[in-house]
Amino acid sequence: MLSFIGILHESNHYIRGLKPVLLTIIPALIFHIVVVGAMVLIILGYQSNQNQGPALQKIGYILFVTIFLAVALLTGLSWRITNRGNGPHKLLIAIAIALPFLGVRVFYSLVSAFDHDINAYTGPITYRVCLAILMEFVMVVVFAVFGVMSRNLRAEEQVYSTTGENASDHDVELVPEGGNRKRWLQARRV
Repeated sequence: MLSFIGILHESNHYIRGLKPVLLTIIPALIFHIVVVGAMVLIILGYQSNQNQGPALQKIGYILFVTIFLAVALLTGLSWRITNRGNGPHKLLIAIAIALPFLGVRVFYSLVSAFDHDINAYTGPITYRVCLAILMEFVMVVVFAVFGVMSRNLRAEEQVYSTTGENASDHDVELVPEGGNRKRWLQARRV
């Protein structure tokens, strides 16, 4: 969940331009604090042997579902206002591909908090593998692939900003971070 918020924040960083900003640093921190709070509630719920344990778990999972829905909404809104370059689209595509898998994982956890027959920790191994581990594995693979695809996002953004309306009339040569001269990006105002 934290990776979704971080990638969405990074995508919104490149969307900014003249568009309204959806996820600045303060809302991103609030999302992170709520996610950590939900994790703490779930952990305390599992460690508690009293009657309040299951209630803490349920509150934590409901917070996870709320954050999931907020991330899905922000992803949709970000997609609607994105028209700058290919980089922010790569990040949003990664989130859009991985979001259904996160949804399955989050809703499986929520259902397991209310139905002890399919508990996420003591239920059947088939449920745990298919609805938890496999979902997380797919999300990690998606983020790794799109992370590699968007590794020069900062250099691409600089090229985009120099070819926009505020660019000067001279050629601009940029070397991506790390100084790899074979990957020089040239931009000319057309």
